[in-house]
Order: sequence, then C-alpha cells, then structure tokens
Amino acid sequence: MLRFALCLLVSCLAAGAAPSVVGLEAESARGLSPQVQVVAQGTASGESCLQLGAKEARNDHPADRPADAELVAQVPWQGTTVVWGRVLARSGGSDSLYVADSAGTFQTVSLPTNAAWQWVVLQRLRPTEDGTVTLRLQYRETNVLLDKVAFVANPELKPDAEGRFRRAETKSMYAEPPFLPPAEHPRVFLRRQHLPELSRKLTGPAGEALRAELEKEADQPGDGVLPTPSGPTAGNYSTGIEHTILANAYLGLLDGDDARRQRAVTMFANYFRTVQFGEKQDITRAYGQVLMTGGLVHDWCYDLLTPAWKEQFLQDALALAGRTEIGYPPVRQSAVTSHGGEAQLMRDQLVVAVAVYDEFPEWYRIGAGRFLQEFVPARNFFFPSHRHHQGDSYGPYRFQWSVFATWLFDRMGAGPVFSPEQGKVPYSWLYQRRPDGQLIRDGDTFLAGRYWSFPLALMLTASYYHDPRIEYEYRRQISVSGRDVGTLWRALFHDPELKPKPLDDLPLTMYSPEPLAAMVARTGWQQGVWSQAVVCEMKGAGYHFNNHHHLDAGGFQLYYRGGLATDAGCYGHYGTPYDWCWNKRSIAHNTLLLYDPTNVDATKHDGGQNYPNNRSEPATLQILQEKGYRDGHVLAHAF
Repeated sequence: MLRFALCLLVSCLAAGAAPSVVGLEAESARGLSPQVQVVAQGTASGESCLQLGAKEARNDHPADRPADAELVAQVPWQGTTVVWGRVLARSGGSDSLYVADSAGTFQTVSLPTNAAWQWVVLQRLRPTEDGTVTLRLQYRETNVLLDKVAFVANPELKPDAEGRFRRAETKSMYAEPPFLPPAEHPRVFLRRQHLPELSRKLTGPAGEALRAELEKEADQPGDGVLPTPSGPTAGNYSTGIEHTILANAYLGLLDGDDARRQRAVTMFANYFRTVQFGEKQDITRAYGQVLMTGGLVHDWCYDLLTPAWKEQFLQDALALAGRTEIGYPPVRQSAVTSHGGEAQLMRDQLVVAVAVYDEFPEWYRIGAGRFLQEFVPARNFFFPSHRHHQGDSYGPYRFQWSVFATWLFDRMGAGPVFSPEQGKVPYSWLYQRRPDGQLIRDGDTFLAGRYWSFPLALMLTASYYHDPRIEYEYRRQISVSGRDVGTLWRALFHDPELKPKPLDDLPLTMYSPEPLAAMVARTGWQQGVWSQAVVCEMKGAGYHFNNHHHLDAGGFQLYYRGGLATDAGCYGHYGTPYDWCWNKRSIAHNTLLLYDPTNVDATKHDGGQNYPNNRSEPATLQILQEKGYRDGHVLAHAF
C-alpha cells in the first residue's frame, strides 16, 4: 500500500524565518508509472523507498515518455530552491536518472555509486507564486533507489551524516575572543548570582508595581500562534507576543516557576513557526527582535528544552540570521556606522550566540570575534568626543545598542568591553537640548514631539555607569514624553536606587575633542519656550563618518526663543537627490562656502565640503583613519 507520509527533514519552528528545508518521503510521490515501485529497504527511512526502473532496460528517450513519478510540496519562500535526494546507486548500471521541474525538459542527473545512501543535488527550481514546488522524475537506468527528497531554500545548507541540513562550519576570520560564555545557564543578561538582586527589585512599592506590569504582560492570553496575514504583503509580526513570552521566561526564572517558563518555550515555538514579516522597510530590525527573543528563551529556559527543540531553534535562527542585512556569519556591513552599527550584532545575534554556545560555538567565535576586533575599537575611537557621529536622532538610537553589549558582556563575567568614555556620550545630548524641548540639529533628524526623547539609551547608560545626571534626564524624558523603555529592560537593568541629580550645577560650556570636535555654550538650563537661556553650538572638525553625518564641519547654530541660526534641510527619505544634494550638504548649514567656477557638477556645486570616498561608509576603523575621511583639525579652543 502506498504510504503518503510528509516529514520535515529539518523540523522548523519558523514559517517567517523559512522553514529553510521542507522534506518529503519519496513514497509520497504521485502518478507512479509501472516503472516505479515502493519497495522494502531496511536502511531507508521508514524501511521503504522508491525503486525507479523496476521493469525495463535503460531509457534513452526521456522526451518520448511522461514522468514516472511526481513529488509536490508547498514551501513558504520564493527564489531558487535546491532539491536534494537521498539515493542509493549500487553500481554503474544504476547511477543516473532524469529530473525536471513542473514544465521543463528532463535532464540527466549522475549519481555516485556506493553501497550506502548518499545525498545528491537533483535539481534547482523556483516555486510558483503560491509556493508550490514540483519535481518530476523519470527512470534512466534500472534499480535506482530514492528514499527522501528535500527542498532547500538556503544553498549553504548541506546534509550531514544523519540527514540534518546544516551550514558547513565557517572558519572565523577574527581572533579568538579572549573570554568565552561561562559553562552554565542562564548567562544572557544575567547569571544565577544576579537573581537575588533582581528579585529584590520587584519588592517594595515601586518594585511591586514593576512586578505587576510584568505579570500583566505575562498573563496575556494566547498560545503564540499568529493569525494568517490579511494579504501576501502583510505580516503578522507581534512585539506584544514577544513581550508576553519574555515576561513569562523572566518571571519563571526569578520565581522558580517552571509552568511560566514552559509557557514561554511553547509560545515561542508557535510564534517562530507562524510569524510572517510581510513587506516592511528595514525589516532586518524585526528579524533581530525575533532572534533575540528566541535566544533569551533558549538561555532562561534551557533546562526545559528538549534536544529536538534546541536543534530546531538553531537551524531556524541561522536561517533567519542569514536574511538579516549583516548576514550569517555576521560579516557584512560597516562596523563603524550603518545598520551594522545597530542591534543586529551588538545585541540580537550576540544574545543568540551566547545562548547557543554549547551547541554551536561558531556563532560566538565569529560574532564576538568581529565585535571585539572591529566594533569596540571603532567606538573607543570616537567615544572620547562624548558625541555620536550619527547625530541627534540616529546617534542615541545606535548608541544604545553598544550599551546593551556592555551589559551583556559584563553580566556574563567579562567586565567592561568599552572605554569608560562610553558613559559620557549622552552628555552631548544634554547640552544640545533647546529650551523648546528639541535639540540643536545634528545629522539626519527624525525625532519629534514637544520633548525629543530617547529614554532607553539614557536608562541603560545611567544605571551601568551610576550617573545621576543622566538618570535625571532619563526620568524627565519618560515623565514629559510618556515614552517607556520596556518593562523587561527596566526590570533587568534600571537601578531604582540611583538618585537623580539636576543639571543646574553643570558647567555651561562643553567642549568635545576630536574626532568629533565641537563646543556647546549655554547661558542656563531653564526649559520652556519663554526661557531666557541661549544655546550656541560651534562645530570643529576631525573625521567625517558619512551615512547620517552631515557635511557641516566648522558650522554653528544659535537658539534663543527659537532657532535663530539652524540647519535648513529636512530629513525625509534617505538617499534621495534632495537628501544627498541639499539636506546633508554644507549649503544647508551655517558653514563656510567657497565658490569654484570650475566645478560644474550640480550635485557638488554648493561651495562646501565633499563626501569622502564617494559617500562610502567606512567598514572599519582602519579604513576611516587611512582612506580620506579626515575633514580637518582643531588648532585651538578656549572658553
């Protein structure tokens, strides 16, 4: 009797993160001709397989015959699909067959002769619009055995000896990290030794209120299964469900409540299996959120995980990481700026790398290796300026991910990975605050509202470096703007005993040395549109980092009850002609312009500074320092 058995060769948790492999038992083929039989075979999966060329001699005319068998599957991806087959060809007289997609001509596939089963590539094809993949088979020689067929989205995945599709181990191009994850769980953002202190944070009036918030998130109904998206371009990605999953994992860990942790494990499996991201700009950030959520569940609920769960998570996490902009292995994009300088490596992939180190040390060796070799030196180079080259909006956003990395390594037992100058970077935003609640314009601006806010960057920094003034600004931002940093992050990182200290006794002038030289002078700290305070910024020079960094070395801005001298550009869409040729260029800033009658290029004819290296973002600190990104020097300063 023909068995119609569907199996996933790599059982995947995530439809949105692939699944990257969909497998069929060969016996599930349809339309079998007399030349194909289901036969018993003790070493085959399920102890049976297909035999092609069962009755007649060699077939040399495939165009004259229909298919002898057809395998059809649904896959949740588009693009080139590699079709693998588990075959047994015992001799030179049974070492080939014909294959074709749904409408193509039959092509010969040569098979390796061996006394054991072998995985071979049978075909490369593309799914239809609805995700259907079809492999048609025709015998060429007699007695070819076919056990399984696997449709694989990622060409880097290869079957191992046990039939599990994995990436071949990647040799790290970076130095071995000087410290490795401790041989225990949990180890991501906390260890056993931190649990008593973290539990105490949930006691007392403020702590009990925080616990109530966590419990409210944890007790939201649902099993993690997401509804089907409303259309082919719509997604169902849900930060709310991620919050519920992580609140259960965290409270379960603190309270020793395995029921909560098991709910987190089950919910995440369902979530990862059903999440679809849809068409969304900068979707790589959502990919990272899912990776981080899974990494925390893996680590905080480790003793409840089955080997199959861990294997499935690893394979799907690798597939999803491969879809991020930084990629897997995480070697793409700049280590200095760009989306590479956001959460992709400094939080999301490092969280997973630390979590799965026991099962897959490659991820940590490459990810932490690159982070320590390229990301840390690049930031330690500009942190002494106590500024961020990406400005008033992207600056705080990208800076906060470096502080996540600080917490991750420190709580893991490695100590500080960055220079302590990291803790002073937010002071530039304290000094740039205008009395109307906005900031002196710096780079591409997207912050808005009556009080521009970035509380997560401030909270992470204030609590790690025990800085009462940054804590003061953090509390003011969440009070005025109503923005929250996330219940879990407050529970994990915020120091409720850190007393805020107002800014009033700070010096009224702040000088930032190179590589991001600037000076901000104020006459006071009073807020409000009728404040008498004047704020003046004078930029120096040093290095230009491209991306959201504007060509405004030597520029100045002045605020008194309004912007008296400010930037003239407006950030809308990145990379448009308006953005490159006006918003970011010197002419939209209060800086020196020199007319050059020999320059007839309209995109450069503003008389100002030019983008280094044709706007290319420096991939490493060495490239920044050696390939023409310096835009000047500060010869002297005084105040």
